[in-house]
Amino acid sequence: MLDYINKLIKLGKPTAQLFDEYLALLPNEQRVSDKIIEIYQKESRNITINSLAFKNLEDNKTLFFPKLGGYVYVLIIGAIDNSFREACKNKNEQLLQQVVDANEKLPKSPASKQKEELYMNYYKKSNDLDKYISYATIYCDASLMTISSDSIAKTDKKALDLFETTQRKLLIGKIDSTQLAQLSDYMSHATRDKYSQALNEVAWEFFEKAADTKSLEDALRWSKRSLEIYPDNHIFIDTYANLVYKLGRKEEAITKETEALNITKRKKSDPTVYEATLLKMKIGEKTWK
Repeated sequence: MLDYINKLIKLGKPTAQLFDEYLALLPNEQRVSDKIIEIYQKESRNITINSLAFKNLEDNKTLFFPKLGGYVYVLIIGAIDNSFREACKNKNEQLLQQVVDANEKLPKSPASKQKEELYMNYYKKSNDLDKYISYATIYCDASLMTISSDSIAKTDKKALDLFETTQRKLLIGKIDSTQLAQLSDYMSHATRDKYSQALNEVAWEFFEKAADTKSLEDALRWSKRSLEIYPDNHIFIDTYANLVYKLGRKEEAITKETEALNITKRKKSDPTVYEATLLKMKIGEKTWK
């Protein structure tokens, strides 16, 4: 059976069900062998939370950890993500709840997904606007808006220091100096990017889809906060400009959109979209669908 599984993997064929059947034949101590780990590494894209393979990872974390280290959580998170995509595809709220429950068992870290974030993204994909707005509001106000700028800066500095003192040494000789510099730059503002981009993304979704003043005012708060975290980002400024325009503050919108356009030109990026938006604002046309 193991040989057959490996042949299917080489052919790119699914083996999730067969892998579960194989694990079921083994005593528990053999379910963490090097051969089993090899299958996990090859088949991580197919593991879901309702499989024996996932249960085996959860039940035997302490046995896997000496061999896999933190990678065991990469496999668990991957299975949760696979099941989330399946829930969205099939509009399966029962599976969504199982995904949320599995995610809640994970160790908490700055990179952890919040349950409100999962609900928000599910209802976004299923086009349930009311539930999307409800969970997005909770997620932004309870999670994204609560972290201070100082805390973000300290987190990024800590991550950069850790990279420079440990990971950088491991990567020397494996990647070139340009890639190392890019990684260092990314680590220096990864948390800033995460929070500001998340706030901007939800603010933009609200701009495009929400019609009531309260939702738009909420989105404007999040947009403003994204710019406090990451000033001079022309994408975020464009979001802010569009929100105030939809709220009827035309002159302020034109000023902010002009600012976004000027930054774009200064960075030698394509200004076409911003030019078109600015024109619509000046002649009083809608900038949303």
